[in-house]
Amino acid sequence: MSNNIDLLDSNFAIFLRLWAMATFAQMEQGIPQAGSADIIGHFSSLIINFSLGDKVANLEIAIVGYEVATTVLTRETYPEKWAMMKYSLALLRPVVKIVKDAQEAGFISNQIFFIQEILPDQDSWPQTFEEYLKYEDFLMELLQVTSNNDFQELAVILKSGINRLDKLFAQVLRKWAILEMFERDPQKAHIVATDIGNLISKIKDFPLGKRRDNLEIAIIGYYVISVLFTKENYPLQWAMLQMNLASAYCSRVQGNPAINLELSIAFYQSALQIFFVDKYKEYWAATQQNLGNAYANRIYGSRAENLNLAISAYQSVLQVLRLEDSSQMQIWAKTQSNLGNAYNDQVRGNRLEDVELAIGAYQAALQVYKPETFPEDWARTQTNLANSYSNRVKGDRSENLEIAIDYYQLALQVYKPETFPQEWARTKICLGSAYDDRIRGTREENLEQAITTYEEALQIYNREAFPKKWATTCMNLAVSYQHRLRGDREENQERAICLYQECLQVITQAQYPEQWAEVHINLANTYHNRLKGERTENLKQAIAATEGALQILTRQEFPERWAGIQVTLGTIYQKQRQVVEAIACFRAAIEVYQPRTFPIECLQAAGRLGYIASLAELWIEVIEGYDTAIQAVEQSRTWASTDRRKQEIISEVIDVYVGIVQAYIKINQPDKAIEYVERSKARNLVELLATRDLYPKGDIPEAVINELSRLRRAIDAEQRRVEIQQTNRNSNGGTISGETRPPNRHPTNYQPRFYQSHPIAATTRRIARP
Repeated sequence: MSNNIDLLDSNFAIFLRLWAMATFAQMEQGIPQAGSADIIGHFSSLIINFSLGDKVANLEIAIVGYEVATTVLTRETYPEKWAMMKYSLALLRPVVKIVKDAQEAGFISNQIFFIQEILPDQDSWPQTFEEYLKYEDFLMELLQVTSNNDFQELAVILKSGINRLDKLFAQVLRKWAILEMFERDPQKAHIVATDIGNLISKIKDFPLGKRRDNLEIAIIGYYVISVLFTKENYPLQWAMLQMNLASAYCSRVQGNPAINLELSIAFYQSALQIFFVDKYKEYWAATQQNLGNAYANRIYGSRAENLNLAISAYQSVLQVLRLEDSSQMQIWAKTQSNLGNAYNDQVRGNRLEDVELAIGAYQAALQVYKPETFPEDWARTQTNLANSYSNRVKGDRSENLEIAIDYYQLALQVYKPETFPQEWARTKICLGSAYDDRIRGTREENLEQAITTYEEALQIYNREAFPKKWATTCMNLAVSYQHRLRGDREENQERAICLYQECLQVITQAQYPEQWAEVHINLANTYHNRLKGERTENLKQAIAATEGALQILTRQEFPERWAGIQVTLGTIYQKQRQVVEAIACFRAAIEVYQPRTFPIECLQAAGRLGYIASLAELWIEVIEGYDTAIQAVEQSRTWASTDRRKQEIISEVIDVYVGIVQAYIKINQPDKAIEYVERSKARNLVELLATRDLYPKGDIPEAVINELSRLRRAIDAEQRRVEIQQTNRNSNGGTISGETRPPNRHPTNYQPRFYQSHPIAATTRRIARP
C-alpha cells in the first residue's frame, strides 16, 4: 500500500465495491465466498490503521470493505465476524462524516490526530484468562440485577466493584456483548441489548469511580447495541441511542473537548432524522434543546455564530411547547433557562439588550421552578440571575452587584457542600467574582471575602478530579490576589503570577483557546504593575502576553474582550510614556465601548485617553477623551435609582469634569468650561474653576465670575433639596442606596485615582454557566 498511496482514494472505494460484488457473483456460495469476504474484512481492518495517505479515504475504503464482506459473512452464518464488522461500521460512519465536515469548515489540519481522538480505546484487554473471568462475572452480576429492574441493588454492586469499572471492563463488555447478542435468536438478543443499554446508562451517570472510565464504558456499550438497533429496523431505539451517544460525548473527559462536542452535535442531528416535531414532540424538543447546549459550548467555529445557532434551537422549542401544558412545562422552563444562558454569553450584538433578555428568560423559568417543587432548578436559576446582574449594563452598577450577591446567597440555601458539592463550589466561585467587583463596602474587605470564597471552592474543585474547574477557580483567585490590598503587595503579585502559570498547565491554547487568552490578559495586567524584577522586562512580558491574547480574541469574533485588551495594552504604553500608541489603543477600545451600551468600560477607556493626552498637553485629544467619558457618566446617572446616588456617581468621577474644564481653559474657551461645570453641578469644581492660577496671568473674566456665583447658589440649593428628600425618606422607613463618600480633592495637576490602582482586567471572570 505504501507504494500506491495515490490510488487509495474514493475511486478505489467505488472500485472495491464493484469488484467484490462481481467476484462474489462468480463464486460458489459457502466457503469460497466466505474466504474472499474474510480477506476483504481483514483488509478493511488493516487500512483503518494505515498511517499514510488520506485518512478519510482510508476509512471510506474500510467502510465499503466491511459492507460488502457482511453481505456474505451474515449474522446467520458467521455471527461473530458479522457482528465485529457491524460494530466497526457503527464506529466509522459518523467519524467519516464529522471529519469531512470539520475539514470543509477548516477546523482541522491533522486528520490522524482528529480521528484518534474520536475513536474509543480498543486495545486494552485482561492479561490473563482468570482476570477476564473476574470481569465477565462482574458483568453477569450487573446484567442480572439490571434485568430484574433492581436499580437500588445495582448501585450497591457498582459501588462494591468500583475498581473494575475501567477500560478493561469496557472491552470485556464489547467482546461478550457482540458474541452473546448475535449468537442468540433475535428476540433474546433484543432483551440482552436492552439490558446492556439500561446498564451502561446507569454507569454513565454513576457518581462514584472514575468519570473518564464510566463514560468510555457507556460510549463503547452504545456503539455495540447500535449494531442491533439499526435505523432501518428499530428507528425509535436507534434515535434514542444517538441521543445517548451525543450526551456521553458532550460529557466525555477523554479526548479533545472540541472534537467531542463535534461528535455530540453530529449525533443530536442524527436523532432529529427520526424525532420529527409532529410525531415525537417531546423527544424533538429535548433533542433541540440539547443541540442548543452543544452549540453554546462549541469550541470550533465562530463563537458568535455558534451562540446564534443555540438561540435559534432554543427559540424553536419555545415556539412549540406551552407553559400551560403540565407535561411540557419542565422542558419549557429548562429551555428558557438555557436561552438566558445563551443571551448572557453573547459576544456580538447589543450587550445591554442581551443581558435584559437573559434576565427575562430566567424570570420566565421561575414561573415553573419553585423552591418547594424544583429546589435544584430554582437554585440554578438564582445563580444564573446573579450572573446576569453581575454583568448587567443597565441600571446602577453598585445596586446590580448587591442584587447579584443576594441571588447567590439564595442559591446557597439549597446548594450545600454535603448534598450538592459541585453546584456549591460553582456558586461560591461566582459569589467570589461578585465580591471582587463589589463597589459598596470597603475594597479591602470585599477582596478578602472573594479570596476566602474561592479557597472554599477549591476544597471541592481539586486538580485531580476537576482539572478545568480547578484551573478556572485558580484564575479567579489570582485576580483577587492581583488586586489585593491587605498584606505585602509584591507577595500578592507573585502569588497571582504563580496561580496564572499553574492555570496554563491545564488551560492550553489548543484545548481552551478563549480561556488561555484570558489568562494571558490577566498576566499582562499583573506584569505591567509588577514590583519585583526589572521594569523593562516586566513590560515586555506584559506586551507579549497581550499580543498572544489578541491572536485569539479578535475584534470580529470577540469585540468586547478585544476592546478590554486594547485598554490593557494602552495602559502599558501609558506607563512607558508612549503617548501615540496609548491614545490609539484607547480610541480603538472606545469604538466598541460606546457610552450608551458600555458606560463603565467606556468611562475607563475614555478617561485614560483624556489623562494620557493631558500629559502631552494634547488638549483637543483631552477633550475628546473626557467628553466621551462624561457621556458614559451621564448614562450611568440616568440609571441611578435616587438623586443621592446620582450625586455620588459625579463625586466618584469628578476627575473627568476637572480634566475637560482644564482643557477648555487651556485653549481659552471659558464658556465651554462653564458648560461642563453646569453639567457636573459639583461645588468643588466651581471652586476649582474660580482658582486664579488656572487662567493665564490669573485673570478671570467678569462674566465667568458672575456665572460661578450663580452656580454656587444653584448647587447649594440642589444639595439642600436632596438632603431634605433623603431625610424624609429615612423617616418613612426607607433606605439610602449606596454609601456616602467624601468629595475628592484634586490639585490643578491631578492624576485620576481610577487610572492608577485598578487596571482593567479584560477577562470575564464569571465561571461557565451552571
